[in-house]
Amino acid sequence: MPGTVLLAAFLLQLPPLASSYPTGAPASACADMIPRHGGVQAQPVPAPYTIYISNHTFRVDEPVTVTIKGPNYTGLLLRAQSGSRAEALGTWQPPPANTKYLHCSGNAHGAITHSNIDIKDNNTLYTWIPPRGVDHIHFVATVAQEKTVFWVNIKSESLTREATGLPDGSPPLQHWGVLCILLPILLLTLLSYS
Repeated sequence: MPGTVLLAAFLLQLPPLASSYPTGAPASACADMIPRHGGVQAQPVPAPYTIYISNHTFRVDEPVTVTIKGPNYTGLLLRAQSGSRAEALGTWQPPPANTKYLHCSGNAHGAITHSNIDIKDNNTLYTWIPPRGVDHIHFVATVAQEKTVFWVNIKSESLTREATGLPDGSPPLQHWGVLCILLPILLLTLLSYS
């Protein structure tokens, strides 16, 4: 019996394994971006991180590079969204070392999270592909320096879909090619009725 009490006392001293995620955020964190770190609260002071984006405009299917600038970090959750809707938009290209995809909002490549607690830094680049049907997006991140020190809902500047005058930001060259084929056919049809 004393051995059982000693074992129980020892197990109570161990940190709960389910309360931290060294191999990535759980899918449940997608909705509110809050890591489940066993009751540890986010830092109340402004984050020492910014989300740097390669462009201020985007085109459908053309990559945008995203970097978390600031001190080295071990954990993150990163997604793109429109307005205040917590839906993960677009898709991420294959994640860099020490990170992986996180299935968010029914999107298998909708977010990026850490795959281990190795250091990520200003040279860690994330590449995002914009979807169709969205005019404005911004990136949202939760960044952890370590398990007990993290910041939630860090936001980037807003990106606007580049105006092309065509639906869904489609590249104009695709439409010119179609016009070049259809225009002669249309002219020949009109001339044949004259």
